Amino acid sequence: IPHFEAAARLNPKWTTPWVHLARYHYAGKRLSDGDEALLKGLQASPEDEQMRLLLAVSLGAQRRFDEALGHYETVLRKNPNSMLAANNLAATLVDHKSDRQSLERALALSKAFESQTPNPYLLDTLGWAHFKLDHGSDAVRLLKQATALAPDHPVLNYHLGAALSKSGQQADARAHLKKA
Repeated sequence: IPHFEAAARLNPKWTTPWVHLARYHYAGKRLSDGDEALLKGLQASPEDEQMRLLLAVSLGAQRRFDEALGHYETVLRKNPNSMLAANNLAATLVDHKSDRQSLERALALSKAFESQTPNPYLLDTLGWAHFKLDHGSDAVRLLKQATALAPDHPVLNYHLGAALSKSGQQADARAHLKKA
């Protein structure tokens, strides 16, 4: 740690020491110290995507969703092709905002996920956005695809079970909800 701190002092724009300091603190469950390291790093390198995403994930884990959303938006303004920022922003909107505008934004952010190489977590985000917007058939179709790719994942099974239940497929819904 003293080496990372010295490196950060000598070259504050070098992101590696800040990231390692943050990860060290996060591993020790000292979230505010980890966040502080990243904020100091971002003062020197405000455009750094890695530090900003790591900070946003930490803030989300602390249920500081509005702050996390702001950091994801900042990353997407700089790099509109960041799949991680788009997915995390969409997932945070779907899971923690209920207004129509937020849900529509989440759907717009995740629409391209269907045309990508199949990824269960990206498909889940898109499917869950459809579910929250009451697009039942799209939700079930996408959540089935996601669960087929990660059949034992509890959250994916829960999302599929909820979508199946809402669409009236109670037996299948019950099976996925039990699996979740």
